[in-house]
Amino acid sequence: MNSISVCIIAKNEEHNISRCINSVLDIANEIILVDTGSTDNTISIAKQFDKVKVINHQWNNNYSQARNIALNNSISDYSLVLDADEELTSQSKKYILTSLDTLKDNQIIRAKYINLNPYSLNKFHYKSTLFKNNKGIKYHGVAHDLPIIDNAVYINSDNIVVNHYNGTSKEFLKQKALNNIQIMESELNKNISKEDKAYYLNHLAESYHFL
Repeated sequence: MNSISVCIIAKNEEHNISRCINSVLDIANEIILVDTGSTDNTISIAKQFDKVKVINHQWNNNYSQARNIALNNSISDYSLVLDADEELTSQSKKYILTSLDTLKDNQIIRAKYINLNPYSLNKFHYKSTLFKNNKGIKYHGVAHDLPIIDNAVYINSDNIVVNHYNGTSKEFLKQKALNNIQIMESELNKNISKEDKAYYLNHLAESYHFL
């Protein structure tokens, strides 16, 4: 029988973490939570769930590093990746469980994320969420991180839907954009590849557009 590791990164998400964990509890064989420095009750809440393994990681402005730590500590056949302010919808679970056998080593499923913050620029977007574990897939990019593998095939799926709460105010999204701008501008000052530079410039423009 196929097994699923749910990989979550979090920091100060005491108001969201229970909802996130509960949304995947019945399909997860294990839940790997990488906490990047919470000072609230995020960790204590997460530890109330038997399936959750908490890994403490000092935040260093690199989302991919945190996600890869979760992947490196997961032992299941498949990885389902979420953030703490996200919730897998109930109708998505049956589809996930019935489609795992058809997923190839280089295929990465991009779920449909519904942006619930009324000030979000887009009502929904697609984001890489589900793929085979231990097949060489690793995250790349300090911000707007992306799982990559040679000859990767990214598949948008309307059958896997995730609610993204992402705060409730415009100020929350503005601060998030400012944080991403700081991270990406720092990265652009480094000696990076042309591909990475184009990637960060594109997302940098999106962040400034929100402001």
